[in-house]
Amino acid sequence: MDSSEVFLLEGVGLRSKQMEDPWIRKVIEFVEHEENLSDDAVRRNPSASNIGDFSIQNCILYIANFHPDQRSWKLVIPN
Repeated sequence: MDSSEVFLLEGVGLRSKQMEDPWIRKVIEFVEHEENLSDDAVRRNPSASNIGDFSIQNCILYIANFHPDQRSWKLVIPN
């Protein structure tokens, strides 16, 4: 998916749709507040176990796509 396609999805409220999904909302909250989390909080929440695999770009959540050539990001699509 290229940036123009993501722009179209943003127009339909992708961030709002992501925030309506309980699991995605929890991941977004962890990514946005990662620096404030204690090690204990990370251990208690399974969503935080691989928090480094997620990134928020332009208010939209992405997950890492590991490829031998480079790391790229895949859009996290809510149900």
